[in-house]
Amino acid sequence: MPKTKSKTSKINFTPFGKKCIVKRRVIDPISSGGIILTTTEEISTTDGTIVSVGAECEYAEIGHHVLFPQFTGSEIEIEDETYLIMAEENILGYYNK
Repeated sequence: MPKTKSKTSKINFTPFGKKCIVKRRVIDPISSGGIILTTTEEISTTDGTIVSVGAECEYAEIGHHVLFPQFTGSEIEIEDETYLIMAEENILGYYNK
């Protein structure tokens, strides 16, 4: 029987099995000195925050700030927001913000 998570999902979607939904961190394309770094479409971070977890996830928890490989997961759109859905095993680790 799957264990239940103590925190509730931050979105109205729960993935199956050992999958996680991650909200990718957004980078401001303008530096502190006012230089435009690149267009928003070209910025792709490899970290984010877990917003929903499947019932079989062992380590991932909602609210963890995580690192993941650049080309992992699939982009999905939920409630007009873009998220990544990925297997828990693709998450490299989490850190304190």
